[in-house]
Amino acid sequence: MNFFDRLFAKKNDEQKAPRTYPYFCTLDDTGITSNFPERLETRKITFEELESVSIRTGEGPISWDVFWVLEGGGKKIWIPIEADGEPELVKELMKLSRFDHRAMTDAMSTSQNALFRCWTKVDTN
Repeated sequence: MNFFDRLFAKKNDEQKAPRTYPYFCTLDDTGITSNFPERLETRKITFEELESVSIRTGEGPISWDVFWVLEGGGKKIWIPIEADGEPELVKELMKLSRFDHRAMTDAMSTSQNALFRCWTKVDTN
């Protein structure tokens, strides 16, 4: 443990239990599913339907001010960055052809209300 870790570390009895987050997202071979606990609903968007991937940021500093916004097929799904399964989602989204890693980096480093477009499906017709 380095100096700063020791300096700012809390004693075991002061440490908080991990926060449980009510949101989750899952991926399968066909698409992405996310829950909305306050509405008691689950939504799915297929990879075939997916037309755009953005990051919506708030004024922070709390992490749930940042959401992935997946759109396509007339659907819009919002996934908070702390949702269970979000790291796996990010790995898959970053594999999309022409995914804008710079937009993702910019979104994660701002504290302004903004929408960062990370990917848009190109119509091949």
